[in-house]
Amino acid sequence: MIILKTSLYVTRPDKCFCLSCRLVRIQTMRAQSYFLFEWMDSAFVPKSLRLALRDILEVLNCHLRPYNRWVLENIVQETRKNTYLAVVELGAGSAPLTKALSKDPRCEPLKLIPCDLDPDLKAYEKLESLYPEKVQPIKSSVDFSRPHQFGKEALLVLNSTFHHIPYANRKETLRSLLKSGKKVLIFEGVRHNAASVVFVALGFLGSLIAPFFFLNAPERAARVLFWCWLIPAAPFLMVWDGWVSCLRASTTAEWQSLFAELDRPQATIQNGLFTQYVSV
Repeated sequence: MIILKTSLYVTRPDKCFCLSCRLVRIQTMRAQSYFLFEWMDSAFVPKSLRLALRDILEVLNCHLRPYNRWVLENIVQETRKNTYLAVVELGAGSAPLTKALSKDPRCEPLKLIPCDLDPDLKAYEKLESLYPEKVQPIKSSVDFSRPHQFGKEALLVLNSTFHHIPYANRKETLRSLLKSGKKVLIFEGVRHNAASVVFVALGFLGSLIAPFFFLNAPERAARVLFWCWLIPAAPFLMVWDGWVSCLRASTTAEWQSLFAELDRPQATIQNGLFTQYVSV
């Protein structure tokens, strides 16, 4: 029996038999039973294919919908409300947020630090060369589930990343993140709902046109074209990864439970139809 302690309920859901509590138990058990793998995370997948999937995700979130722009605006608003010296993009992949922030004059005084468990060194080095005074990537592997000393004035940002953490490890990971910086912002591009499952399927079509968004980056265009058209594996894998992300995404009740266990009453969560924004 999985117990979900949440401030949304007066009685414990495992002890209550009302319809809403029973639904919480069923949803939690189903989600935690199906923590399936994602191709983008799998070491056995050729690196060029994993990079192609990252490239496609960038196209989907930057060009085909305003998701990354929405994330950027929320980060900028946070830096205006509070004082920070650095923005750390955790699980950055090819660092699309760092790239966008580095071009935004509103972020001029901030240091930008992209890092990842499997860092895209070429992308990091290119950003570092373009913005040497601003971008300071960590080129070694960074496991953000463990505490790191990013500084007391660092804003930690996880973009479509937190759902990769297994359910059993999420509380301790969030605890480690809170020890690593001043504040943590978590963004998810899909939610644990039916609308997101349908929406993710459209990523198949987005994958097919992705190569045309890299005409000024021949290496990226070549690998996306190869894996989307010559060996058309990437569109199918992208949809699979999207569906798995929907299953892995935390529900509002699960976030409330984490906030309560970590004693973070000031934490907030904002849900859109497909998106989720958590400030801890």
